[in-house]
Amino acid sequence: MPMTCYLLTLENRSKSRIDLEDAVLETKGQEFDVTFYGQGDERWRSSAPGSTGPIQFCHRFTQPLEKVFGDKASLRMVFRVGAESEVVQVDFERK
Repeated sequence: MPMTCYLLTLENRSKSRIDLEDAVLETKGQEFDVTFYGQGDERWRSSAPGSTGPIQFCHRFTQPLEKVFGDKASLRMVFRVGAESEVVQVDFERK
């Protein structure tokens, strides 16, 4: 099954733990839910206060990547910072 994975380095300058709660990839009018690395193991989706470390996650597809991705894609990530949720969106465009 084709997939695309992301490895982000998160520098947590806050006094609260940061957790990646969700990451939805949207392309060609379809949305793909996140598959967390390591069966959702917290060390791959959270960052302690004052630390810097990896966040890793993937999206799985039922078709080859060249059929899934259009010229544009959007990755919408939801992070929980303490009790607050923050949405970060990254837009991609093929050149």
